[in-house]
Amino acid sequence: MSEKWNQLIVKEERKEGKIGTHVYLRYFRAMKGILWCSPLIAVTLILASSTDSLFRYVVTIWVDGCHESFCTNYPLFQKVLFYLKSGDAFSITFFFILLTLLAIFIRAISWIFFSLFMANGARILHQEMLESFSNVRVTFFDENPTGRLIRRFSNDYSQIMDDIPHVINDILNSIFEILVLCCILLF
Repeated sequence: MSEKWNQLIVKEERKEGKIGTHVYLRYFRAMKGILWCSPLIAVTLILASSTDSLFRYVVTIWVDGCHESFCTNYPLFQKVLFYLKSGDAFSITFFFILLTLLAIFIRAISWIFFSLFMANGARILHQEMLESFSNVRVTFFDENPTGRLIRRFSNDYSQIMDDIPHVINDILNSIFEILVLCCILLF
């Protein structure tokens, strides 16, 4: 009896290694609201990268002084430099704590928007996976053990919920950080 049962089970096709680009494209196609969410996410990522760079820039002009034309042409930077040079330790510490909290707040808002947007794409792909299970032939469930189906389903869902958003977030953060640094270098 077990030989007959083993003949019914189809050998599983497995691909090891990287997530293919077709998965990323399908992920983007699954996202609803990409046209209105993308600019919002881009703005928050640019602001998050800008606050990090602004913090480093403020520390630089505080330590080195304001000798560059960009710094001397803008009164705001001159006021910040004057405040940092003439302030006591408490006010300088308070200023940098506020600047740090602003950077953390903007980074958190950016992460929340991005996570919610990516979770929506993962939810839609999960729904598509569930619908595809309801459309398979009945013998599919005889040929594939339940444990294998559950494992594959949960592993694939885990990848679209965890791995893909982290990779896309890292890529976008790197791109926007480079753009902000190029803008700083140009000015």
